[in-house]
This record gives sequence, C-alpha cells and structure tokens, in this order.
Amino acid sequence: MKFLNFAFFFLLLQAFSILNKAIAQFDFDCGVPDEKSQTKIVNGKVALDNAWPWMVAIYMDSFICGDSIIVPDLIITAAHCVDDEVFFSYEFVYGTNKISSYNFQGETASKIYIHPDYFSSQGIEHFKISGFSKGSDEKLAIQLLDKDRNKMRKL
Repeated sequence: MKFLNFAFFFLLLQAFSILNKAIAQFDFDCGVPDEKSQTKIVNGKVALDNAWPWMVAIYMDSFICGDSIIVPDLIITAAHCVDDEVFFSYEFVYGTNKISSYNFQGETASKIYIHPDYFSSQGIEHFKISGFSKGSDEKLAIQLLDKDRNKMRKL
C-alpha cells in the first residue's frame, strides 16, 4: 500500500512538472491592461479609465452589454445583446469604467454582420463601426492566441 501511495505521489509530481513546462513556453499577455492600476476589477474595486482599451459598452438609453474590439473598426458581442432591426440606435462607448452613466458621445454602428447560421439568441454579432473619434490606435484591438498557440497576435 505504501508503494502505491508513493507511486501515485510521484506520478502526480511528474504531471505537475510537465504541465508547468508546457505552460511556461507560452507568453500569455492576452487580457493584460496597458496601464497597471492600483486596483483590479475584483471585489467591486474600480479599474482606471482606459485600462482595458479593447472593452466597449453598448448603450441604448442605458447599458445593454459589454463587447470587444477585434480590429479597430469591428466589434464583437453576444447575439442576445442586440436587435438587428434597431442596431443604428446603439451607441458604442469605450474608454470608461462606468457602465451606469457616461458623459460623452459614443460611436454608432454603420453596418451589422450576422452569422449566416444565427439562430434565436445563440450566437455572436459583429458590428462595423464608423470609426473612433479618438483615433483607431492598434492597441485598441484585443489580442488573441496565435493558432500555433505559442505567441499572441492581433487580428
């Protein structure tokens, strides 16, 4: 019985060692904000404005959903967040950490792309936006893991 316990412990140690080596080869900067804040969005603490530059909020009179910028003029969101009949009424606001209210003009969508297999509220929506009034800096796009899974890339 002691031998089985030892063998199990040894195998567990080996598994953790292999996992650690596998994870160490990747450079995971995805989702790391440009500005390091003193607080994080944990336990209700507020992040700095513009700390998460790829995050966007959809508003239509009030906050609807959060979105991500995948290229400077293209936003992706969950399909259940929008109605393609009134997409022109949405405002896309970025650079703020306050979803309950904002004091500046958001951007509007110039086109909506719906997945051809879109069904009910199960899917994603893409919005083509007219362009950001503050400019379309490359740093705004969210980074994704490359298909080689060993480096980050921007879309």
